[in-house]
Amino acid sequence: MRMDEISLKDRCGRKPLRFSRKWKWMYVLMMAVSLGLTSLCIRVFVQVFTGKGFYLVSLLLIAIGLLPFGILIRRQELGITDIVLVAVMSALTVLSRLAFFMTPGIKPMAAMIIIAGAGLGPETGILVGFIATFASNFLFGQGLFTPWQMYSFALIGLLSGLLFYRKKISRLRAAVFGGISVLALYGPIMDVATVYIAMENPDTQAILSSLSVGLPFNLLHAGSTVIFLLLMYEPMIKKLHRVK
Repeated sequence: MRMDEISLKDRCGRKPLRFSRKWKWMYVLMMAVSLGLTSLCIRVFVQVFTGKGFYLVSLLLIAIGLLPFGILIRRQELGITDIVLVAVMSALTVLSRLAFFMTPGIKPMAAMIIIAGAGLGPETGILVGFIATFASNFLFGQGLFTPWQMYSFALIGLLSGLLFYRKKISRLRAAVFGGISVLALYGPIMDVATVYIAMENPDTQAILSSLSVGLPFNLLHAGSTVIFLLLMYEPMIKKLHRVK
């Protein structure tokens, strides 16, 4: 039996918590709370903390992302290897974004987060999305958009984990998911967030204008994500399975 075919039940001797229906509802609740905090960042936290509230919101999002790890470590479903892999994937994701700093629309970051979720599980996809975005923005610039970026990438990491973890997925299927997720989730969320950040009372016309203006950038970002996944998905997944 290959390492990527060994179930957690074989290793722990009991049904894994993170594959139960209740655990999936916990993921949904986590993302709902994260969205609420991210939305508050636009108005409440900015007024109370004089424009620096996004730092607090970003740290709270990371704390939410750490919650599943605490529970799973306590149940002995995760160990030190899993923690190290989260740190390594977060660092590689930051470096991948830094390596393409001269090409704003071409970034491997979404592809790396999808690989983290697919190779290590949905809880890892969420946490890598939170940590890598927050850390890399110290290099590219922090702002009110930071929690929105964190939320968007974490959502992509969660979905990739729920759909692909412990399943044999071709690189083409992963690439299609990557392109759709960037084009339908990350891009629109950031475009709408930009309107709410810039305007006190945004209307439908402003939102539609932002979506139309951002479409070429989102297409470029989605296309580059597809290419990066076609190149990196299978070799990185094999390495992650070998280590895990």
